[in-house]
Amino acid sequence: RNLSYFTNGAYTYLERYGFSARARWDGSNLLGVKTNQKGTLLWSAGGSWEISREKFYPFSALPYFRIRATYGKAGLIDKSQSQYPTVLFLNDTQTQLPYASLVHPGNPSLRWEQVNTLNLAADWATTGQRISGSLEWYTKSARNLLGNILIDPTNGAGLNYKENYANMAVKGLDLQINSININREIKWESSLLFNYTRNKVTKYNTLVIPHITPFLNSTG
Repeated sequence: RNLSYFTNGAYTYLERYGFSARARWDGSNLLGVKTNQKGTLLWSAGGSWEISREKFYPFSALPYFRIRATYGKAGLIDKSQSQYPTVLFLNDTQTQLPYASLVHPGNPSLRWEQVNTLNLAADWATTGQRISGSLEWYTKSARNLLGNILIDPTNGAGLNYKENYANMAVKGLDLQINSININREIKWESSLLFNYTRNKVTKYNTLVIPHITPFLNSTG
């Protein structure tokens, strides 16, 4: 079962200052064994300032210029995982008799994957928007990431088992430039996008178990 509450709002003052905020609480009985583990609060807030509307703005060649910033927290769940053991009932193809297969042994410590994101950006445009674009810098901090781990093969659950075992940091830069080359009966527009991203695993909580294969292979 899933339960969600959601709210959002936005306000613009003097056609140049913008504010927005949203929040939601999501809960799922797939996660945890305690009530406070089943749900999480997800939210974001942001603001923008259209500097080109200010009297002191000096750049007539760029009649539109705006800066903006947002910060928020997002969450994800993997519906193939659960705090409960999961059993699949099937019929044997030879005997046609029913049997049960353990799909997932259950994970009482299962948590939400959480990503916190900070985004800083600037938007601009020339007269008539013949040339426009944006420059964005962002950083993300992800924690409680799910991943496959090695477990005792005698539990009968196969490889379909994940744990919250890693954190990751992401930084990136996006540059987009748009142009209107021909604006007549035939229109020609172009867009250039440059992207740079750097990912780094900052935490890794799983055992590295040597594979038995090297001990069995013959070297000649």
